[in-house]
Amino acid sequence: MNYEFVVRQSKDGQYYFTYRNSRGNTEPICWSENYTTKQACLDAIDKVKYGAGKAPITDLT
Repeated sequence: MNYEFVVRQSKDGQYYFTYRNSRGNTEPICWSENYTTKQACLDAIDKVKYGAGKAPITDLT
């Protein structure tokens, strides 16, 4: 499957990203908080890319 991060700018000028399948259903799988700069948003994407594969799953159900 093909997935992508999409950076957007909100009406108030802040930046956020979504992570989605780039084909077929393009509804976001997840989205970020708002960032005041585009660079901060891009840095957050890098942190997610780095840490997600190593993160444990904590099930609190």
